[in-house]
Amino acid sequence: GSGTSIQEVNQLLKQFDQMSKMMKMMQGGGGKKMMQMMQNMR
Repeated sequence: GSGTSIQEVNQLLKQFDQMSKMMKMMQGGGGKKMMQMMQNMR
């Protein structure tokens, strides 16, 4: 193993899943809304 716990891996997978969902939404025409949300999160 690389010293990472199962919880860490699961968290990374969840983040990756959310990112891919966002990408699909952006491609589907919701890009401007997503960009505004991303800016608000910072």
